[in-house]
Amino acid sequence: MITRSQLTLIGKAIKPHGHAGEISASIECRADASELGFLIMEIDGIFVPFKVVSSRRRGTDAQLLTIDGIDNDEEAALYSGKDLYCITATLNGLDEDAYCENQDGLTADQLAGFSMKDSNGNLIGKIDDIDVSTDNALFIVISPEDKKILVPIVDEFITDIDMDKLSISVDLPEGLLDL
Repeated sequence: MITRSQLTLIGKAIKPHGHAGEISASIECRADASELGFLIMEIDGIFVPFKVVSSRRRGTDAQLLTIDGIDNDEEAALYSGKDLYCITATLNGLDEDAYCENQDGLTADQLAGFSMKDSNGNLIGKIDDIDVSTDNALFIVISPEDKKILVPIVDEFITDIDMDKLSISVDLPEGLLDL
């Protein structure tokens, strides 16, 4: 069974393209999706592999994907908005130029134990664990006051990851820490 810790988020299925089942996708890798062999999507809480038959570029970040078994626009529409993952080991096996530009090869699981700071450098707490029991994964952060704080794992919130200091800086929406 495929687990979240084995995966790297590389993009999102956007919408059907045409009537033959092609899917327009935003991919944050320089590699063609067909080089990865399979893309993984979470379906009903289970990570399911989909064989990429072919891919073609459309602009700098978009690719048109042909997925084995998806033959029409109605089937392709079922996957609109789904996050696209690949097996991290597969990504690591590609040429260095194919890496995802925004991923640094890290998964959320690898950030457990890091200190989390706000945009002003103030300590929010230490990332204790990752909660993947909901549709949106969450950092479980323990504050200096020993309070449990849930922070959504969203790329837009993360402003910096310092591997030397084992810290992550975030810019969170106002009030999120008060929930």
